[in-house]
Amino acid sequence: GMLQKPFFDAGYSMERNFGGVGAIMGHELTHGFDNTGRKYDQHSRLKDWWDRETVDEFDSRGQCIAKLYSTFKLEGLHVKGNATLGENIADFGGIKSAYHGWLAWYKAKQCEGVSQKEMPLTYELCQRTAMPAHGQRQLFWLSYGQNWCDKERAQSMRMSLLTDEHSPDQFRVNGPLSQNQDFATDFKCKKGTRMNPEDKCQLW
Repeated sequence: GMLQKPFFDAGYSMERNFGGVGAIMGHELTHGFDNTGRKYDQHSRLKDWWDRETVDEFDSRGQCIAKLYSTFKLEGLHVKGNATLGENIADFGGIKSAYHGWLAWYKAKQCEGVSQKEMPLTYELCQRTAMPAHGQRQLFWLSYGQNWCDKERAQSMRMSLLTDEHSPDQFRVNGPLSQNQDFATDFKCKKGTRMNPEDKCQLW
């Protein structure tokens, strides 16, 4: 059901597809390493397989995200940062992996005719310099934002804030993007502003 407009279309540019369905795929993969998924090993068995230092660092970074979302308010109610943490972690990881996946695809496409074995220096230079145009990079983020474009009644929004494990759609966009340095760079957001704060929450 997801491989259709507006999330994906064969006629879309790759930045639009990566920003759309690519971010959703990344989101689902990141669930394997969110505050619940991390407790299961490679055989899907409930197992405490991380060392204490790693768990403490994960929890600290996770709480940064939880506190951030708890500041978001809609219809007189605050988002429940801890209750929505797993989904917010997945949004953070999904958009980050989709963006870098797209850049990797772009570099591979641009350097297609250059043999790494026969022309290692040329290949290295191509990999280092191949970068999508500014407008393409911005379109990636706009495509992600379109994923969560909707219209909802106030009563439905209040119900979601009280019961849904997902954050309201506008915070699924502004939450992860305000903490993403690639977004801030591509949109030239001034440092210290709401969409490019000095201190950012980073987990994966």
